[in-house]
Amino acid sequence: MGFSQEQIALRHGLSVKTLARHYQAALEHGWVMMMADLAENAFTQAMAGNTAYGIFLMKTRGKGMFSEKPAEPEGPQESEEEKARRMLERLRAMEATVVGTPDHTLVPPSSA
Repeated sequence: MGFSQEQIALRHGLSVKTLARHYQAALEHGWVMMMADLAENAFTQAMAGNTAYGIFLMKTRGKGMFSEKPAEPEGPQESEEEKARRMLERLRAMEATVVGTPDHTLVPPSSA
């Protein structure tokens, strides 16, 4: 977890030389082994139905498959004016089919 060999040796009452002689493999690969054990435990918990572990794994290892942010809409975004214009066109088309040829036409509000 980020401790130096000196700190580990001091904690266990050993010299750094003795620590290195007897625990070299653990010193070199201990962090990787610990992370593998933690990942395996998280996977086991997630598969057992622990939602928190499932969300954690999807966020950290899911390669973008999970996010708490709402999905961004795809494609170009339409301005409010474009939406209003499109809605007006739909209304005109509906009016023409229902009424036939209208005596009046729908006009957009003035932008003055």
